[in-house]
Amino acid sequence: MIVTKPKILVSLLSFPAISFFAFYVWAQSLTNDPNAGAFGFALIQYAIIYGATIACNSTTIWAIITTISGGLVIYGVMKRSVYTFILMNISLFVIFCLPVFLAITGVTRFCLSFLT
Repeated sequence: MIVTKPKILVSLLSFPAISFFAFYVWAQSLTNDPNAGAFGFALIQYAIIYGATIACNSTTIWAIITTISGGLVIYGVMKRSVYTFILMNISLFVIFCLPVFLAITGVTRFCLSFLT
């Protein structure tokens, strides 16, 4: 498998999109407010929940994990091999999807509630 720039670009764009889409579907399932369906409103909620999940659950550990994952993403972009591409995708999952998925499943605690 040859790791090309378009494959890397797809990875860099798809993980944030997957994370936001999962959050958007979850938020839609919890509320009856028609304003909650607006894209801009959902984007603001996503940013708040993403930040609150990290801030309320051991910020130091999240900072270490994000720093290491960010470094692995940069390494994967620079050195294009199959192994670094897989490592880069795992790191992108940890950066973008893990906090949101933990928030959605209720594994982590919230410091705020945006649905009330």
